[in-house]
Amino acid sequence: YVIGGGEVSISDHPHQASLEHVSEGHRCGASVIGINKIVTAAHCTQESAGSYVVRAGTSTRGEGGQVIPVLVIVNHPDYCASCSGFPNDISVLTLSYNFELGSNVQPIELTSTDHTGESCPLTGWGFTHPTGTLATVLHGVDIEVLSNIDCNIIMDAIPGIHITDGQVCVYDWSQASGGCTGDAGGPLQCDGELTGVQSWVISSRDICRQDFPSVSTRVSYYRDWILSQ
Repeated sequence: YVIGGGEVSISDHPHQASLEHVSEGHRCGASVIGINKIVTAAHCTQESAGSYVVRAGTSTRGEGGQVIPVLVIVNHPDYCASCSGFPNDISVLTLSYNFELGSNVQPIELTSTDHTGESCPLTGWGFTHPTGTLATVLHGVDIEVLSNIDCNIIMDAIPGIHITDGQVCVYDWSQASGGCTGDAGGPLQCDGELTGVQSWVISSRDICRQDFPSVSTRVSYYRDWILSQ
């Protein structure tokens, strides 16, 4: 997924999980936030809970690790699939039973700060080339967290897009890296804390564009809501 990145190990990102559709395999990334809880993007979880399982504890897409059925999906009540910018694109999933925690499966803390200007890992199994296919092995790239002011300046080139307080952008100023198809729902982490839930990227003719920021749902903005689920 990660365009411009390299392979990373699950032991360095033990919160990373894969949300799988029971009949279609990897659908989105996800983050382990509790012994039986994950957070992902609401646009990934628009079917019934029985349609999904979560795979954690493996660097390899669709193989190994722990696979647990989803019991309950709570999409953010204000998620809007038809709205510009896909606001409130976040969901919390409760699993049918607990993870076995260990070196490859660990919950990640939710950040309460914005981490603007920091270089932070973005990870996933999404496309590693703009026109590519899903990665077999987990990839990651360190990428800068923008202020929303800077993000909106860059996004101004696209009519109707406005980044809100509930969103956070990351951007490679050399335009060589970014998120892509298949990474959505997965983590942006800064200082070992979950900072963003990957939401969307700009694409042209289904080709991911690294000349625009990658947009995530801002975890600090939704922290209280996440913890109340």
